[in-house]
Amino acid sequence: MMGETVPTLACGICQISTDHICFACRRPFCRPHLDFYRDDGLGVCGQCMRFMVSSAQRVLRGAAVAAQKRVAAAATPPIAAPRRTANGKPPWEILGVDAKAEPEEIKRAFRRRALETHPDRNPTDPQAGAKFKEINDAYQAMIEAAGA
Repeated sequence: MMGETVPTLACGICQISTDHICFACRRPFCRPHLDFYRDDGLGVCGQCMRFMVSSAQRVLRGAAVAAQKRVAAAATPPIAAPRRTANGKPPWEILGVDAKAEPEEIKRAFRRRALETHPDRNPTDPQAGAKFKEINDAYQAMIEAAGA
C-alpha cells in the first residue's frame, strides 16, 4: 500500500488542513487554535481548556467552602438547649425572650418579670410566690444553657 496517503484533517475553526487533534474532544485544530499542544500532534482546544479550568475551579471552590464550614463548626460550640422548668413550660416563654437570647437580655427579662411577680410587691396574690419561683427556675435554666 505504497500509494496510500494519510488523510488530511481540516481545522474545526478555519478549515486549514492540520495534523493536530484535541485529545479531549478529538476534533482537528491547527496550532493557532489549540491552547496547549505537544510535538506529537496532540493538544487541547480552547473550549476544552476552558471547561477543564472551570471544572477544576468548581472542585477547588467546593473544597474551600467545605473547609470553611468545618472551621466554623469547630469554632462555635453547639448551644445547649435549656432544660424545661418544673411545670414543663419552656423557660424562654416564661421570661418572654427568644430561645437563643444573650445573657444580658435574659437578665433584663428576669429582673422585669421578678419585679412584677415578687410576693412582697403582690401581698394580695396567693399565687405570687409560685410565679416568682417559676420565673427564678426559668432564669436559672436559661443562664445555664447560655453558659454565663
